[in-house]
Amino acid sequence: MKAHEQPFVCIVDANHHVAGIITRNDLADVGLGDTAFGIDLLKKVNLTNLSKTIDGKIIYEDEKMHLNGKVSIVAFSKHEISNYEVSDRIVIIGDDAQSQKALIEKGAGMLIVVWADSIEDSVIDTAKKYHCPIILSGIGAMNTSRYLFFAPEISYVMKKNVMCFLEDEFLEDVAKRMSRKRYRAYPVVNASKELVACILKDHAMIYQNKSLILVDHNEFSQSVPAIEKAEVLEVIDHHRIYDFYSKKPIMFRNEIVGSTATIITGLYIENQVDIPKNIAGLLLGTMISDTLNFQSPTTTEKDFRMAEYL
Repeated sequence: MKAHEQPFVCIVDANHHVAGIITRNDLADVGLGDTAFGIDLLKKVNLTNLSKTIDGKIIYEDEKMHLNGKVSIVAFSKHEISNYEVSDRIVIIGDDAQSQKALIEKGAGMLIVVWADSIEDSVIDTAKKYHCPIILSGIGAMNTSRYLFFAPEISYVMKKNVMCFLEDEFLEDVAKRMSRKRYRAYPVVNASKELVACILKDHAMIYQNKSLILVDHNEFSQSVPAIEKAEVLEVIDHHRIYDFYSKKPIMFRNEIVGSTATIITGLYIENQVDIPKNIAGLLLGTMISDTLNFQSPTTTEKDFRMAEYL
């Protein structure tokens, strides 16, 4: 999120299908939300993930680990643990073997030891007896207590069943659906349901339709899909005028000639713009094709003149 300056990240499965989305607000809920939420997360924590999060080292792992999700910090206490309630809790403790063993015997669910390089064998033996995993933290007590809550898997925090949009949907339709939701970002998927991009609600709401010039046609039924939603600036054509309409006055040029290329060539001349050789070749080729090598009954004298010019 920091690297790309965006307030969200999409989560995908092994097939690159969208599994969920997580936002900065979701992460803020972990760090600033109700205590009960953090407790529920830490009940499900994986020992390997927890160790990685605090740059730690697993000293003892136990399959019968018993956690209730609560955390106690006893890191600055030496031999004074009688007043602490530690049963089934994650306990952060300093480098004091006697206190470590006493906490385990009181029913601690896990020990995270800070400011230590090793754990005494007697402490490990006690941990085995009471099924209490031990981790050596690679950071201080304060940061250890902060980072713990970011150790659970992202699937516990992300929003699932996220509204996705297909990459070929019209943005106007997408914006209407977004307006009824409160989220700021949405995944965009292809026909195979694979994630291809994300779209921000703010961007969708301010988007303006494209401006177009219709060339060699004027009927909406012959144009691109949703042409009626675009802003048509001009029309250059030599066909019949059928179902065309515009919301405001535009430049509409329709001439009785055999090819629209004839009209475009005339526009170059009228505006005193030199025609590059490659463009002249394209226009002449179009003209020859459209007039059936100047044998079509729609061919006019102007077509011949413009062809000679090209």
